[in-house]
Amino acid sequence: MAKAPGPTSIPSSWGCGDLEAFTDALALDRFTLIGHSMGARIGCIFAEKWPERIERMVWEDTAPIDVQFPEGSDEVPGAAPFDFSAATSLVHQIHNPDPFWWNDLPKITAPTLIIGGGSTSYTPQEGLAEAARLLPQGRLETIEGAGHMVHRTCPEEYKELLRKFLAENSK
Repeated sequence: MAKAPGPTSIPSSWGCGDLEAFTDALALDRFTLIGHSMGARIGCIFAEKWPERIERMVWEDTAPIDVQFPEGSDEVPGAAPFDFSAATSLVHQIHNPDPFWWNDLPKITAPTLIIGGGSTSYTPQEGLAEAARLLPQGRLETIEGAGHMVHRTCPEEYKELLRKFLAENSK
């Protein structure tokens, strides 16, 4: 794993490097990538850099956009079970997304399913629709009322969308 840089300097590609090292260590030349929230953003960046490695992809309630997510605080809440400075930096990135995320979406050639949580999510659903439109093989499915944690609030509907998408796009 990459060593975390300072609290305000974690680049969006930081997790992408970890994903590259992980998939290289497993000798995965091409694979299916499924991500939620920041994990899907990292997957998006990875797929933009190495589109030939992605066989198919699923993003859960995320797009390269600014979301209505609370800014948060730099103050560590008690004994946080993670590097709180990294969380602060990630929230900053959520509010200030790098424009190349949008600009490079057409580079992602793999079939991509974006699952949105509908009007109860703090992720603007119109941003998900725009991302799906920019992806050459993008598709948006919305589970209304699921919110940001679609897999947790509506697990059966989420799994059904996954099963159907994976079956339709199997090689």
